[in-house]
Amino acid sequence: AMIQKHQWNPEDIKGQVTDLRRLGPVSAMPTQQFYRAYTLETLGFDDAALDELNTVMKIMPDVASAYQLRGKIFGKREDHQRAFEDFRLACVLAPEESSNWYNLALAYQNLGDVERAVENYEVIVRVWPDEAKGYFFLAKAYALNKDYASAVSTLGIARQLDPRVMIDILKIGDIIFNDG
Repeated sequence: AMIQKHQWNPEDIKGQVTDLRRLGPVSAMPTQQFYRAYTLETLGFDDAALDELNTVMKIMPDVASAYQLRGKIFGKREDHQRAFEDFRLACVLAPEESSNWYNLALAYQNLGDVERAVENYEVIVRVWPDEAKGYFFLAKAYALNKDYASAVSTLGIARQLDPRVMIDILKIGDIIFNDG
């Protein structure tokens, strides 16, 4: 009885309405709205998260993490074009964040533009050469692009950086085996 009395549905929670006219041209960081959106998305309430993100973007349109989170939601919904658009903006606004580049490359891959995905993964391994994950994703993109020699070579670098990640190597091997 006590649990039912205090049950709540995050979808029913509405954030405070931000009076943009009253806020005026003041720079304000919408931290509360962003973290609420992040929490809602994590709990699987994507529509409510999108509402919060729209508020974030109205208050401060240059918050890269808001575009990244919205792109993630669109990606889950397989709306790859909109996910790409948000990940591109996240890269423009915060190019120093490697996660933005990973998401952009994956968006290109999901749109079927494997060559652009390869270009973006190459940026990742050039800028963040110590991240094994970048080499694994680059190797996968090479394999999807049927450039098997580059895929195997890149896997060797990835394995040197992180020898514990055999599952990724096996997945890429499956791509090569199934094509070959």
